[in-house]
Amino acid sequence: MTDRFGIYVHVPFCRRKCRYCDFYSRPPKAGELDRFVDAVAGEASARPCVGRVETVYLGGGTPSLLGARRLTKILDELRRLYQIAGDAEITVEVNPQDVTPEFAADCLDAGFNRTSVGVQSVFAEELGFLGRLHRPADGPRAVEVLREAGFTEIGIDLIYGLPRQTPAMAEERVRLAVETCRPTHVSAYQLTYAAGMPLWGELESGRIRRHGEDDEFALFRSVHRALRNLGYPAYEVSNFSLDDAHRSRHNSSYWRHLPYVGLGPSAHSFQPPVRLWNIADLDRYLAALAAGESPLDDSEALTDDQLAAEMVMLALRTTDGLDLAAFRERFGRDLASERAEQIGRAESEGLVVLADGCLRPTPTGLAVADRLAVELC
Repeated sequence: MTDRFGIYVHVPFCRRKCRYCDFYSRPPKAGELDRFVDAVAGEASARPCVGRVETVYLGGGTPSLLGARRLTKILDELRRLYQIAGDAEITVEVNPQDVTPEFAADCLDAGFNRTSVGVQSVFAEELGFLGRLHRPADGPRAVEVLREAGFTEIGIDLIYGLPRQTPAMAEERVRLAVETCRPTHVSAYQLTYAAGMPLWGELESGRIRRHGEDDEFALFRSVHRALRNLGYPAYEVSNFSLDDAHRSRHNSSYWRHLPYVGLGPSAHSFQPPVRLWNIADLDRYLAALAAGESPLDDSEALTDDQLAAEMVMLALRTTDGLDLAAFRERFGRDLASERAEQIGRAESEGLVVLADGCLRPTPTGLAVADRLAVELC
C-alpha cells in the first residue's frame, strides 16, 4: 500500500443550515471557533500518519467562517505535525459572502493554493429555495476576488435538478454560472433529499415533488453536455475540469482508494483495511479532546472482498475507470474473467468500454455508476 496520504479537516460551522444539507454542521456558539481550532490541533497530534501528505482539504460546513487567521493556524499546525509535500494541493472551501480581498490574500499567503466556492446557483429564486444566504452576484464576485488575489485554481459548486427544473433550464443555469465565474473546476451535484432535512419534510408532505428516474437521467445528461461544450469535460460523476491539470487531486485520491486522515467532528479516515469515523457532535468532540480522550466514534476492518467492491465502485465513478492489472495485483483476482458475462452485457448496452487494460464507463455508464459497480463486482 502507498505511503502517500491526504488530510481532510471537517469544519462543522455554518451561519445557517441549508435546507438540503445533511453534512454535520451548526451555527457556532461564543468561543467555539477558537476551541475548535485548538481541538483539531490536539487531535492531529494524536493521529500520526507515516508518509508524505500530498493533499490537504478543509471542508464543511463553512471553513471560511473561521476567518483567515484561524485557517492559517490550522494549516501551520498540520505542517508542524505532518510531512506535507512542498507541492501539496491545499484546498479550502469558502462561502461567497466570506470572501474579501484581505481574506483571499491572507489565505494565499498561508499556503492555501486551491479554493472551492459554494456558488450553487446564480438565480435568486433557486438560492432562496436551497436556503442559501448569498445573492446571485456574490458567487462571481467572490471568484473574481480570489483570482485577483492570485489564486489560479478556483472551483465552484453548483446544484441542479431542483423541482420543476427541465433539462434545458438546468443547462442554461449551469452555462450562466460558468460563464460569469470562469472557474478552472466545477462540481455539479444533482439535488438530493436527505431524511430529516427541511426539503425532505416538504417532499413527504407533497408540497414539492422530486424528479422521476428518467427525468433525473435527462438532467444528468444535459448538465454533462453543457459543461463539455463549455470546455469542462467530466472526469467523475459530478466533477469537471478545464483539463487534467485542474482536477481536484484530493478528491481524486478518494476515487483511487488512497488512504487519508480525517480530523474534526464526523470526519472519516481510511487507513487500509480500516475505516474510522469521529463523533458527529461538536460538544462531545470538544469535550473528548479537552479531556485528552479520543474523539473516535467507531471503526471497521474491511475484508478483501469489501475493499475490492469499494475499489470497483469508486473507479467506475471516474472516466479513468478501473485499472484491471492494478486490481489483480492488489486482490489476486482477474475481474475481466470473473465477470466476463456481466462486462460483455454492459458493453453491449453502451455502458462501459474495455480497452488498454482498463474498464471505463461511457457517459451513459457514469449516470448509472453505482448500479454498474454492483453488477460488475
